[in-house]
Amino acid sequence: MPVATNAVLLELADRVLLSWWVVIAGVSLGLAGAVTALHYLPKTYEASTTIFVAPQQIPQEFVKSTVTDDMSMRLASLREAVLSRPYLTKLVQGTMGTVADAEEMERTIRSMRSRIEVTVMENERAGGRSGGVFRLTYRDRTPDRAARVVNTLADFYIERNVTFRAAQAEGTTRTLESLANDVLDQLKIQELAVAKFKEQHPYDTQAHFEANVQLLQGRQQDLSALIRDLGLARDRLQTLKSQEAQSAIAATSDVGGGAILDPYTARLSQLKREYEALRARYRDDHPDVKAKKRELEDFIAGGAGAARSPAAGSGDGTGTRFATPIGLQIQAAEREVARLEADQGRLRDEIETYKRRIEATPRVEQQLADLSKGLDVLRERYKDYQTKLEEAKGSQKIESTQKGERFEVIERAAPPALPVRPLPFLVYAAGLLAGLALFVGPIVLHAFLAPVVSSEAGLRSVADVPVLVAIPRLVTRDVLRAAWNRRIRNVVTSVAAVAVLALTMGLFGPGW
Repeated sequence: MPVATNAVLLELADRVLLSWWVVIAGVSLGLAGAVTALHYLPKTYEASTTIFVAPQQIPQEFVKSTVTDDMSMRLASLREAVLSRPYLTKLVQGTMGTVADAEEMERTIRSMRSRIEVTVMENERAGGRSGGVFRLTYRDRTPDRAARVVNTLADFYIERNVTFRAAQAEGTTRTLESLANDVLDQLKIQELAVAKFKEQHPYDTQAHFEANVQLLQGRQQDLSALIRDLGLARDRLQTLKSQEAQSAIAATSDVGGGAILDPYTARLSQLKREYEALRARYRDDHPDVKAKKRELEDFIAGGAGAARSPAAGSGDGTGTRFATPIGLQIQAAEREVARLEADQGRLRDEIETYKRRIEATPRVEQQLADLSKGLDVLRERYKDYQTKLEEAKGSQKIESTQKGERFEVIERAAPPALPVRPLPFLVYAAGLLAGLALFVGPIVLHAFLAPVVSSEAGLRSVADVPVLVAIPRLVTRDVLRAAWNRRIRNVVTSVAAVAVLALTMGLFGPGW
């Protein structure tokens, strides 16, 4: 620091020491003014309450909650809802009474909204169980009203959180129900189309393919056996007709009363010969042997009746066919041939039907696959939606009974005893600086504007020539009197300033 500056500061210190009362007066009166200001300045009280976000009472392993939003986002949403005009209007009417007009209500709502703070102190989610702590703070000039407002706000938050979570759970349930119903409608339409197609093609699908093949093979075997039986039946019919013709020729060529060849006996002998020939070739349980035995028994049974009936014949011989045993045999053989031919037609129709089914199976199966495309996906989706819907209904029931995540007030706000504004430290500092500036400031200003050299050091700092000799101050009676007066003034003024400070402290306390 330059020597001249040091000298000026030393001269300034000397002047202040000569009038030290200004320092005491500045400090005392500045503090007194600060105390008075603290007493009369409008005070702001802050009330706060802490809310704990309690986790769901029922473990997530049993009932999974569908309300899984972020806590910070939910608090922001709740803050906007709670600080909306309807809630704040209710809050104003409940804590401040009836407001005169709409304009005053609007100003009050805006002022109240600006003084409400929501602070998230802790937010964590561990093991599927959420938890967190946040604080509601409100500032007001009245401590009781500050506490009432913040407690009412806490109640609003709790109420709104319950409503919010219940509405969100209900909305999730409705959404899942809508999605499940949409998928169910699509599933019903597609299943109905598949069922209708299967109804139109009951035996043409892959499920009946093996059965159709087996039935076709069986009918083809039956047809082969039937064709063989039909050939034998036609041969028998032809043989009977030949025998009938020979009998007729023999009857017309008989002359002179000779004996007529008995067709019954001839046919009986022929059947016996054929039966014995078949037994010689096959076993007794062979179909041809059984058929020939049955034919022989039928012929014998029919021939007994024919032998007792009178012979009649005229015209075309038709009556003779039906009256004679051989005629009855021909009639039975014709019926057998007709039956076998009808069975042959039926078997051929069935074979064609099975062939059509087998040939149509690939085409029908492809069409069925096209109709069934996505059906399994729809079923799985519907099943998944049903599972989620049941979980959502469980979550909705939990939220409706308030057993889900909820807000709990840890400690309700009490009326604050001390204000948060104005800050005493700042007021005291401002008062102290103002007092010093008021009393010490003029001396400092005068020292800089009109400097006076009153010491050897000051002279050395301002003089361009060296100081050779310093003459001490001569103490006279006037000098002593002036010194005593200065001391008395310093003491009296200082005592008065301290008395003012003490009186102020006695009247207003520390300013609160």
